[in-house]
Amino acid sequence: MRPIGTILLLLCLPTAPRAADTVHLWSLSFRATPIGQNPSFVFPIGMAVDRLGNVFIGGAFFGSMNFGADSLRTDDTPDAFVVCFDSLGVHRWSRSFAARISTGSTV
Repeated sequence: MRPIGTILLLLCLPTAPRAADTVHLWSLSFRATPIGQNPSFVFPIGMAVDRLGNVFIGGAFFGSMNFGADSLRTDDTPDAFVVCFDSLGVHRWSRSFAARISTGSTV
């Protein structure tokens, strides 16, 4: 898979157990901002939802990212990120980690 420049997070849930119809709960969009002359990217790798409806997303990015609080910023190499939103789509926290990211990585 190829890194992308924007994450569009769209959360929909079934209207009833085993229902074919879903209801849109919330959606957010995020973009990595270049630092200097370097290109930027964001590459979501995984997503999970806990029993309270909190949404966790992990992946990699290069550049500067802001999910709703302080900006996360890379240095010379891509970093890993984990971000958490509550059940209403409100940013709870986000962290970045210096990491070696390759195709097939899991977060």
